[in-house]
Amino acid sequence: MRKTEANDLAFVIETESDDGNSPFVGQWSINQHLDALQYEDMMHLIIEDNQNNRVGYVLLTGLLNPNKAVCVMRITIKIKGQGYGKECLTRVLVMFMNQ
Repeated sequence: MRKTEANDLAFVIETESDDGNSPFVGQWSINQHLDALQYEDMMHLIIEDNQNNRVGYVLLTGLLNPNKAVCVMRITIKIKGQGYGKECLTRVLVMFMNQ
C-alpha cells in the first residue's frame, strides 16, 4: 500500500463506480478525494499487487482521534476474489497496532 496521489484519482473514481462496487460504496467527486488527500484526520491509500499494479484503495479516518480509534471508512477493490481486501485490512491493523 502507498499514499494515494492526485494522478491516482481517475483509478479511484473508476473503482468506486465499478458495477461490483457502486451499490456498496459512496460515490465521491474528484474534489472530495482531493480534499481527503490533504485532510490530516484521513489516510487515503492505494492498494497494489506484487507487481505494483493498482487493485483498489482504502480510506481511513480518525487519525487525530485522542482515543486512537482509527476507522476503516472504505476498502474498495477493483479485482475481486484474490484476497486483496483481506490483506489490506491485515496491513492496516498491523500498521496501527504497532504505533
